Amino acid sequence: MRKSLLSTFITLLFIFISTVQANQITYDSDELFYAEHLGFEIWHADTITYKELYNLFDHVVELIHPEILNEWKQLNTDARNASNIVNRSSAMVAIFNLAEFLGNDYFCFNDWSMIQWENAPWETNEWAPDNYWGDTLRFAYGFNDTYEEDGSNYGGNAYFYSMGRVSIRSEKSVFDQQKGSMRCADNLTSEEAIYAALRFYESGLSASERKPVNIDKLILSEIEKRKTEILETPTDISVSGEQYYVSVNGDDNNNGLSPDTPWKTLAKVTNTPLKSGDGVFFKRDDIWRGETLCIQAGVTYSAYGEGAKPAFYGSPENGASPDKWSLLDGTDNIWVYYQPIMDTGNIVFDDKLSAFKVAPYLEKGKFKMPDGSGNDFDVRLALIEDLMFYSEDYIFLAPNYNVYTTPKTSGRLFLRSDRGNPGDVFTSIEFCTWANTPSSNKGVIFAMDVPLRDMATIDNITVKYTGVYGINIGGSSITVQNCEIGWIGGCITDYVSHNEMVRFGNCIGSYGEIDDYRVLNNYLYQALDSGVSNEGNIMYVKHHKNIIYSGNLIENCVFGIEMFIENSNQNDKTSIENVLISDNIIANTGYGFGSDRQIRGWDSHAAIMMHGYYNDIYNMTIENNIFYRSKTYLLINLMDSNAEKALFSGNTYIQDNCGILCLWKIENEDGNKESNEYFNNDKSSNVIKSVIGDFAATVPNLSY
Repeated sequence: MRKSLLSTFITLLFIFISTVQANQITYDSDELFYAEHLGFEIWHADTITYKELYNLFDHVVELIHPEILNEWKQLNTDARNASNIVNRSSAMVAIFNLAEFLGNDYFCFNDWSMIQWENAPWETNEWAPDNYWGDTLRFAYGFNDTYEEDGSNYGGNAYFYSMGRVSIRSEKSVFDQQKGSMRCADNLTSEEAIYAALRFYESGLSASERKPVNIDKLILSEIEKRKTEILETPTDISVSGEQYYVSVNGDDNNNGLSPDTPWKTLAKVTNTPLKSGDGVFFKRDDIWRGETLCIQAGVTYSAYGEGAKPAFYGSPENGASPDKWSLLDGTDNIWVYYQPIMDTGNIVFDDKLSAFKVAPYLEKGKFKMPDGSGNDFDVRLALIEDLMFYSEDYIFLAPNYNVYTTPKTSGRLFLRSDRGNPGDVFTSIEFCTWANTPSSNKGVIFAMDVPLRDMATIDNITVKYTGVYGINIGGSSITVQNCEIGWIGGCITDYVSHNEMVRFGNCIGSYGEIDDYRVLNNYLYQALDSGVSNEGNIMYVKHHKNIIYSGNLIENCVFGIEMFIENSNQNDKTSIENVLISDNIIANTGYGFGSDRQIRGWDSHAAIMMHGYYNDIYNMTIENNIFYRSKTYLLINLMDSNAEKALFSGNTYIQDNCGILCLWKIENEDGNKESNEYFNNDKSSNVIKSVIGDFAATVPNLSY
């Protein structure tokens, strides 16, 4: 596969930037450098007053939750206006009070054994005599006899907190220790106060968003370039057999053998027996709505003519007409679509904004409010924000329903629109609906139940606006190339034991035993599950072999690439073999529509997701890719392999500041395997080398 010129340029740029930075600053000044760029005022006095300390804290709140800054400024008015010097013990209480106000969880690298019991404030009575917290502190001069109602001690908790909470970036405590002491009686210096405020800010994931710098701008530019190249890829494909043509202006009674006598429907293509080597060409600029295509072994499906790629839409029609919406009785902002529609996983407005699907809980055969109250579902109470919607789907109330065989039925669609009639507000409203096929074939384009072993090819096709898969290949041998697949998924496939819905939708997905599978040069985006996947279950699958994912642009999906064969027994042999993942750009996973997947325990996102099953790996190479930003993890590898490790080489890793770089299963000193989280901080380059094993990686510095 081609070596990406962008990867080479990024590497050279990274070396240049790192060299310049190495010559400019040392680590000791690095924190002050970041603090200054974050907008913290840098003082040079030896000590700091309460008023100056609260100015720092005000800026922390402004950075994390600016909407509550005014509320914060109304608290601790005596302390925030005091001009006397702060000692370290009082500063610990103040910053603990700030943490309580923000209500955030903060990361702790330290453990209980590191707590410094000697020279603690309750041993030395070194709490400041100026107590600006009144009953909150409870003990200005004592410890043993004063406790909170829950048995804890506020001042003691503040002391522990100051040692235990650390910057994810530098892994340094909010208040550092010197010679085993927290120096509670010492006055707080200006430098210590800035470190404390900065490290506190960096101890929460509120500090996650990157500020675009040169390397970010370069990658964002490459994303747009790659997108344009894929969307404008010409048809350059030939077939050895018959060539058939299809157009929305055609006729299924035609012979289909020339552009002048094309067929009309996807059903005609599906139901006509084709031979290996045949090709079916769809007219560019045409759109087929609400139809599905079943591919056949050895057949090529591509495009002819001029213009945009031929498009298959799951959406039955553009709903942006005011006469298609009416108000629900008794409301002034909940609109009902004019006709029943299949279960809808998403609504897309003007091809750039998506709605938020609300679904009830299912309890004892009845739909209940999703807030856990146990009340019967009421759409008027459920749609609490603008552009929330509810799609009726009563299949799950049917006795003995089977999601794989029971046909779905249409129901009413409710949309909250605070700005008025949706048909007036938007020029395009597309519905990501269920393709009315059995769940095992869930896709706008899908392979037959019997896997295809003669390679089929899908080239230069657009698939959009479907609540199921874009392309579902089963376990077939297939090449998907030069395609655009977006706004995928969101339909409910089932309910789980705690009554919440399970939603799905890969741009390109497989579930079966794979022998040849190639996904090349595609633009895959806005999916509620994976951009591309190879999946299976040991009941039917023993291996995935000969897989290539290369040259793709994958954006705003839950996972970029997902791999697993469900196998929880290490004695049962399953394997993933001969895999090449190269020259892909996987960006902003978990953002966009990818952020809409909300169910307990299913809130992970990653550019590459390798699940925690026993799948032996042989000859897997992941090289020259760009992994750019993820809402949670940039990479996940929890797979247990008794064979090889995947070989990572020459990839670019860019995660949000202090976001999670990876979740990785490693072997500890005892020989046991455990899953560790590694944050994107000053040590990320070492993690990429020592944990992931990519010694040729590009890992830029954090961008403040």
